[in-house]
Amino acid sequence: MTQTRLNPITVEVIGNTLASIADEILVGLIKSAYSTNIKERQDCSSVVIDAQGRVVSISDMSLPMHLSSFMFTGEALLKRFPRETIQDGDVFIVNDPYSGGPSHLADVTFVAPVFHGGELVAFVGNTGHWPDVGGKAPGQAALGDATEIYQEGLRIPLVRLYRAGELQRDILDLVLLNVRDPDNRDGDIRAHVGSVKLGVLRMQDLVTQHGSEVFATALDELLDVAELKARHGILSLAEGEYEALDYLDDDMDSDEPIPIRVKVTIRHKPEPSVTVDYAGTGGPARFGINMPYHGTVTVVFWVMRSILDPDVQPNAGFERAVKVLAPDNCLVNCKAPSPLGARYEVASQIPDSLFSALSGIISKGIEAGGHGTHGMGFSGQPPHSFIYYETVGGGGGARPNKDGINGVHITSNLPIEAMEQEFPMMADRLEYIPDSGGPGRFRGGVGIRKDWRMLVDSFVGVHSNRHRIPGPGLLDGKDGTLTRIVRNPDSSSPETIPREATFVPVSPDDVVSIFAGGGGGYGDPLERLPEHVLQDVVNGLVTVEGAQRDYGVVVDPEQGQLDIKATERLRRSISANRKA
Repeated sequence: MTQTRLNPITVEVIGNTLASIADEILVGLIKSAYSTNIKERQDCSSVVIDAQGRVVSISDMSLPMHLSSFMFTGEALLKRFPRETIQDGDVFIVNDPYSGGPSHLADVTFVAPVFHGGELVAFVGNTGHWPDVGGKAPGQAALGDATEIYQEGLRIPLVRLYRAGELQRDILDLVLLNVRDPDNRDGDIRAHVGSVKLGVLRMQDLVTQHGSEVFATALDELLDVAELKARHGILSLAEGEYEALDYLDDDMDSDEPIPIRVKVTIRHKPEPSVTVDYAGTGGPARFGINMPYHGTVTVVFWVMRSILDPDVQPNAGFERAVKVLAPDNCLVNCKAPSPLGARYEVASQIPDSLFSALSGIISKGIEAGGHGTHGMGFSGQPPHSFIYYETVGGGGGARPNKDGINGVHITSNLPIEAMEQEFPMMADRLEYIPDSGGPGRFRGGVGIRKDWRMLVDSFVGVHSNRHRIPGPGLLDGKDGTLTRIVRNPDSSSPETIPREATFVPVSPDDVVSIFAGGGGGYGDPLERLPEHVLQDVVNGLVTVEGAQRDYGVVVDPEQGQLDIKATERLRRSISANRKA
């Protein structure tokens, strides 16, 4: 690391201004986008990149997974376009994971250069999850049943959408011709471009205020600060090697689960460092549940940031202290043309394995295994054309000092009213599933049941994990519960929908229902305070039967009160049976 050359207060002011600019870019995108997925669910992110292509600041309003949308984009852009050919007013677009883009095709990324006095001083960018980018089925780019990336949608390498401020109409026409609902995608593109242009103006004001030399030095030092904070956090962890093993349910056409094996090595000398190694991980998967390397690095950074220092920016400086290794062409480091639309299934389980590996040495910033991820897509053909996609919350893993989060999402929840206003479907039910959280001293978050009633002939596309292997509990906590997706679950002939599927036909008045699993528990369930179990019963999160079976707590169903003596007897009996 370099010696600090600026007043630390100046560096901090510039750093906070960059974060504010990134936030403003993101808010501009959200407020002007056409896609429900962006304007309501806020499945989007924004970034500031320095003139060398290094990520400096990502908005804290962003999705952690979207760091992968920018991690290698700056470097790839500068490699593809010589610096002298980049002009003020350019806007670049990319979505191909194998060309410096995000981690799946559905996340479309826009980047614009920032010039000051004719000099390239930085880049700004945003990314948003589009509901469709072509492919063999509506919303295919986020689904998992493709067998090669060519089936998942339009692959856009880094190309100029605007050249020196002038729209390249041929590029726009090519994109819009290959997506469903092109009018809305055209609106999204204008929102993406408008918000990065706003970011350019804000950045130019910042450079004018401080001067280009001070600005460039501050960006370097912000990377140094991130490295310093990361290495300082590593010193709080015990040196050693820590391992864990989790499994992705299967590869769709095989009943064999795919192992996710991780070894975390912590060293204090010659300088503090963490190495995360995925040697022994299976795959690549035949179907679209693979993860590219930069997606894996993103999740590792996200997890290690929560452990080392939640306030540190997970930027290129952080990367100096945390290294990620993965065998070529495996589940967490796939190579073209491997499909990767549903890569978030792997992303949702990487934290579980990292937390499991480190659970013996830390009790801060970790949690038990979660419910996974569950993407639900709905679409219709003329005369009722529409495309709608959302992810459904489930139970988060319990933590060392509190319960898991109930019905936790990776994005903002989509209000039912917004869905029903735009699309020919109704939400009949959205409720917690009692007894779905893994028992523990701290209970896993409970899962969610959500029912959609179709109003027109439609198709359903899904991607979902944790259908066979639940989120694991930690330190004697019990595992969470499994997920299932069912058509007409309350009828006389319910039908299970596979966890990876497209073009599942549904008719008017059919009900599509997901029972999203709960998270794993933390600690021995017999150590949970009986009063907390009673509160869960009163709140409908645990049944009277579940309280007795899982926690050894007896609740009088008539009075809604604890039976203290009966609870003590039952817990003594359970403990004695364990020892026997």
